Amino acid sequence: MRIATFTVRAASAATAAAILVSATVASAQSTALPVARFIDRQDASEIRSSNLIGVVVKNKQGETIGDIVDVIMKPNGQATAVILGVGGVLGLGEKNVAVPYEAVSIATGDDQKRTATVDAELAALKAAPAYVSERTTFEKVQDGVAKLAATAKQKAIELKDQMSAPASDPAPSK
Repeated sequence: MRIATFTVRAASAATAAAILVSATVASAQSTALPVARFIDRQDASEIRSSNLIGVVVKNKQGETIGDIVDVIMKPNGQATAVILGVGGVLGLGEKNVAVPYEAVSIATGDDQKRTATVDAELAALKAAPAYVSERTTFEKVQDGVAKLAATAKQKAIELKDQMSAPASDPAPSK
C-alpha cells in the first residue's frame, strides 16, 4: 500500500512538472518578439554603459567630485540614474549617490577621453542619502560562501591548535 501511494505521488509530481515545463516553454515561445533588425555597429551619438564606469565626474566649477560607479536602467532599456562614487580616496570611504541620468552631462574630448559634469557641490553629494541597491542572487551566494569559508577557516585553526597542544600527562599510577 505504501509503495503504491509513493508511486502515485511520484507520477503526479512528474506529470505536474511536465505540464509546468511545457506551459513555460509554450509561454516563452508565444511571447518572443521577432527581431526586426540587427544592429551591426555603434552610432556616433551612442555611449556604451561599460565605457562610463570609472569616468571622472566634475562639477560646473571644474572640481572633481567623484566617478561613475554604475548606470541604472529600466527593463525597457531606458537609463534612469547614474550612481556616483563621492568622497573617499581611491575608493576607500567612498559613498554611492544616485542622480537622475538627465542631470549628468557626458562629453568626449578631442583625445577621445570621456568626461562627466554634474551641477552639484561635493558637500551636497556627501550629505545626500547613500544609494542602496538590491543585492543580486549571485551577490547573496557570494556572501554565503564567504561566511562558510570564514567559519571553515576558524574551525581549521581550532583543530590545528588542538592537535599542536601538548598532551597532558596522565595521572601517575599507584
